[in-house]
Amino acid sequence: MNGTALGRDLASLLKHYAAVSPSSPTLIPSPPFPSPRDLSTPAAQQWIVDHLLALNQTQQDGARAWKKAFWSRVVKGIEVGFAQRRAEGDEAVEDEETHPDLLETMVDYLSSPTATSAGAAPGVSRRVYYYGPFDGPIDSNHGLAQACVALSNHLLADPTLVLTHKRIIELGAGVGLLSLVSAKLSAGGAAPEIEGAEPRIVATDVDEKVLEMLQANIAENGMQARVNACALDWELAPDPEHDTA
Repeated sequence: MNGTALGRDLASLLKHYAAVSPSSPTLIPSPPFPSPRDLSTPAAQQWIVDHLLALNQTQQDGARAWKKAFWSRVVKGIEVGFAQRRAEGDEAVEDEETHPDLLETMVDYLSSPTATSAGAAPGVSRRVYYYGPFDGPIDSNHGLAQACVALSNHLLADPTLVLTHKRIIELGAGVGLLSLVSAKLSAGGAAPEIEGAEPRIVATDVDEKVLEMLQANIAENGMQARVNACALDWELAPDPEHDTA
């Protein structure tokens, strides 16, 4: 399924589920939330079981209200997909059914009390943020600042935040994750073809060793033409109200 539109949608859906984002699973747009028809296919259901349910087993049992709504949407979508395929004359659907693990998961969340229920103790929820190509290996963060990983995850889920700006400046770039993610998203990872064009993304930091590492990361990712690393101490930046130059 890797490399297909559905595969990319499912990978993006995994990112939403792992991060328990947005505030309600009903707000996840479609795509990346698969259409009912796509959800009902055996391949899509098995992918969800293999990836989302596997992740579910490694997390603390929190955010039950969110997950209850998520799995209800998944199972309802599968049922709607079956109906659509029957109406289209797809005979294969007669031998298919909702994956039992998905049904069991939905029933578990429907039957268990949430933190807002009377007498229920609040659960503990651990959010996981993923970054990387939608159709490539999915890696979790390795010691990066949580805010940086969270924002990278947000940009991957909504690339328009990058595409609508002509110039992007990152303050305190560190290893440059946000700048590199923005560069990859801005043109599918391709460097601009205009020779001599100014990089549209400027990654800044103040520490010399950090800048050396930042430049190395930019070069390793082949983004020299799209990302420029430079020194900037924003605490010493001139105040526009007092700048007489």
